[in-house]
Amino acid sequence: MPNSRTQKTALRTLKGKHLLQVGLPLGGIGAGCICLNGYGGLQDFSIHHAPNVSAGPDRHLPLDAGFALLHLPAQGETRLLEGSFPPEKIFNQGLKSQGYNGGGFEGLPRFQSCSFRGEYPFGVVQLSDPDLPVNVTLTGFNPFIPLDDLNSGIPCAILKYRLHNSSSKPVPYQLSYHLSHLTQGGAEIKTRSEPIPGLGVYYWNEVPETSPAFGSAALGILNGDPLIKARWLRGGWFDAVSAIWKEVSAGSFLPAGGLSTTGKRARDGGSLLVSGELAPGASITYPVVIAWYFPNMAETSASGNSPSQLTPLPQCSHPFYARQWSDARDVLFYVREQYDQLRAKTQAFHDNLFSSTLPTCVLEAVSANLAVLKSPTVLRYDNGDVWGWEGCFCDRGCCPGSCTHVWNYAQSMPHLFPALERTLRQRELEESMDAHGHVNFRASTPGQPTSHDFHAAADGQLGGIMKTYREWQISGDRIWLDRMYPHARRSMDFCIEQWDPRRCGLVEEPHHNTYDIEFWGPDGLCSSFYLGALAAMAALARDAGHPEDAAAYDELAQKGAR
Repeated sequence: MPNSRTQKTALRTLKGKHLLQVGLPLGGIGAGCICLNGYGGLQDFSIHHAPNVSAGPDRHLPLDAGFALLHLPAQGETRLLEGSFPPEKIFNQGLKSQGYNGGGFEGLPRFQSCSFRGEYPFGVVQLSDPDLPVNVTLTGFNPFIPLDDLNSGIPCAILKYRLHNSSSKPVPYQLSYHLSHLTQGGAEIKTRSEPIPGLGVYYWNEVPETSPAFGSAALGILNGDPLIKARWLRGGWFDAVSAIWKEVSAGSFLPAGGLSTTGKRARDGGSLLVSGELAPGASITYPVVIAWYFPNMAETSASGNSPSQLTPLPQCSHPFYARQWSDARDVLFYVREQYDQLRAKTQAFHDNLFSSTLPTCVLEAVSANLAVLKSPTVLRYDNGDVWGWEGCFCDRGCCPGSCTHVWNYAQSMPHLFPALERTLRQRELEESMDAHGHVNFRASTPGQPTSHDFHAAADGQLGGIMKTYREWQISGDRIWLDRMYPHARRSMDFCIEQWDPRRCGLVEEPHHNTYDIEFWGPDGLCSSFYLGALAAMAALARDAGHPEDAAAYDELAQKGAR
């Protein structure tokens, strides 16, 4: 392979206004995410099984926030570990925007120089300031390990801060991280928090365990035995952040126990601080972990063919990660125990990908689009099934049901996480298809009924047959092939009867497609899918031990290819 693994290809380093467009999802597959922006800050806390890119409905309170501060006592300097704040960011561009939105720390002093380099699954922010002897490198990631969907689905964000003394003198330092209480919700706040000795802060709430708002979060620094402030000042407006700044910038950080009383709506949170001294030219790294756990997904009926056909249901579903861990503290403990191997395996995937000599633009496109797997576009239910939107609006998914004629073109999941992709084929051919072979191109969520009152999508249904062959080729699982072959044959025969009744090898009859319209008569797009599906079906038939089926599909494909 002439373009494979001969040398590393560097991607672009972004600076200035280009940093405005960066939002790197840090989270697990089907587990939600928090985005790392180009300035080294966090935004878009989409951890409640839905996108959260715009401001919340209560604009009298600041948004969810996580931020780091560096205090240098000898220099009398304190900085937020982010680059200069752009005026454009003050005006949130989400659908609910009504002007200024923020976490309450936007006006704090920052590093003068900032750059971002995206080499997914890592996002690397470089911070420096001519007035400071310490440079900072922030590397954000979530474990991304091909074939390991469990460890690639951990509900957490990892922020690795590396401090480097670029001066010729020793530099004492205090590094602190601060996270708002991520489990607030509703008019009556029932938030709780407590220290995790030697590690961090555990946040939870006392809403009913069946509520979509029920859940927990955790913050930890994996080394350094941090000082722990498990509760913030419960004042109004931005008082909590102001109090934190006053303490940290004065070098007088005060540990505090947890919060166990219900009070009025206010800003809760927790903070951690580690300290030390850097020798000239020395560096030290602190991994910060933010974990979350929300075991109830507000369920909707998404079995129709219109994005508006989303009917709230009384029951909740549950994410896959809720089967693996009991709460956010459990997630944090797991990451601490497995951190070295999680990081090493993620690094190995990164190094393998970026050692390619493929053109930089190709590597950038391929790697950046892997991030969709970690975005709210993808959900994973407790039975292990993946279910996806076509994409995301600012506050909800866009167009439900792992739409076949959209997901036709996704290639990362089948090749990196083939077991997850097979769940899409199973739902498509076993749950979304009726006895006649009609496939609803928008799958219902697990346990919900499927309707068959709209057109089948020719490109989507034919693509599903080709993808079934792909999944068989990748897995080599003969049991799975024998299970899926009868369903694939029924789907293929429906397509022939519906769109090629004269058996001429072309899609002739009116057929719905990805343009959300009907094509009348043969066209290159869907006829190409048709010929591909016939060839795939013939190959499946041969491999499954049905040579007579293979001969019939081959003959029809040859007619269309003439």
